[in-house]
Amino acid sequence: MVPKIYQTTDENQIAPQLKKAIRDWKYGPIGLGFKGPSGSQKTRASVLLLHSLHKSGRSVFYLKATNLTKNALEAFSDDKGTKKQALEAMRQAAECHVLLLDDIGKGRLSPSAEESLYALLDTRTENMLPTIWTTNADSSQLHDMMSEDRGGAIMRRLVEFPKIITIQ
Repeated sequence: MVPKIYQTTDENQIAPQLKKAIRDWKYGPIGLGFKGPSGSQKTRASVLLLHSLHKSGRSVFYLKATNLTKNALEAFSDDKGTKKQALEAMRQAAECHVLLLDDIGKGRLSPSAEESLYALLDTRTENMLPTIWTTNADSSQLHDMMSEDRGGAIMRRLVEFPKIITIQ
């Protein structure tokens, strides 16, 4: 489920600020948000944390934001297999102990993807399940990519429920 390029990341490759953030984080309802430029090792650090949590017996799920859009569309597919696979991915993302939502803000979300993102974040926060997320965008850029009716609610869940680490 995690792209191969991140599966062999060595902790020594990770910047000290990120290494400290993942070492200090303790499982609980407060997740982690990593904001910073492309190539700043946000995903690598997040995957290392996910791997560690998986080894400790927690259920984890990696979801690239672009696949959230794909799953949101495929949930309405006429092909039963495609629909089942998309719905199962979204169920796992909603119910796992720790979700890594990677690369939020890589373009405007479709209405169905935005609705799915809201439902996913809302379900996880209601059930006190932490979400780890990464983005290259700042809060105002993310908000501008979303509709008026859901943007504020999504942003509130992205800002209030994790500890946010900004990488320069």
